Amino acid sequence: MKFGEKLKALREKHHLTQTDVAKELGVTQRAISYYENNNVAPNDPEALNKLAKLFEITLDELLNNDGQKSKLHKLIEKLLLDTERNYLEWRTAADAGFFDPDEAWFDPIDTFNLEDFSRYDGYSFSARESYLAYYRGGGYLIAKLISPEGEVDIALFIFIYRKFSFIANKDSIKKIDDLYLLLLNSSGEVDSFIDEYLSDHPDDIPF
Repeated sequence: MKFGEKLKALREKHHLTQTDVAKELGVTQRAISYYENNNVAPNDPEALNKLAKLFEITLDELLNNDGQKSKLHKLIEKLLLDTERNYLEWRTAADAGFFDPDEAWFDPIDTFNLEDFSRYDGYSFSARESYLAYYRGGGYLIAKLISPEGEVDIALFIFIYRKFSFIANKDSIKKIDDLYLLLLNSSGEVDSFIDEYLSDHPDDIPF
């Protein structure tokens, strides 16, 4: 099912009009009509996340169509692959400090403020357990965020034009968890330990 068809089906399933959905996204009814009729997904990650939340599904479920991978899925998979191949240099956010001016960094962590993201009201940012990677004057941040209740979220932010933008979190794109585990365990020991445990009586695993 193409994106526009899926959007319309989800909207009707939840008994919502195009105007209702438009209000949730902060766009016009004409924009929703355009998405549905032209099978085009919004370019704004925040809008996509709002749609997923509105319809109580993950971004995986919203964006997968006819077996084709969305741009977000391709991004996460490439980040995973490039990390495994050591094409990306990740540094913990706490240790990043002032980056090499030749790399176009200018202490980006000083610009990362959770107050800029309403979805994370009340959360704290664990810099020592978060990771930054430089890419062409910008970069990516895998952030560990902790709610007031102590619940942990892992989120991906892009850093471009001296500004951080939210892309997705582990609940919307499951492979973000895989990427975080890879960064947390650069030596591979944790992965090996988990794999060994999972291979012990695998028939007992309930999924």
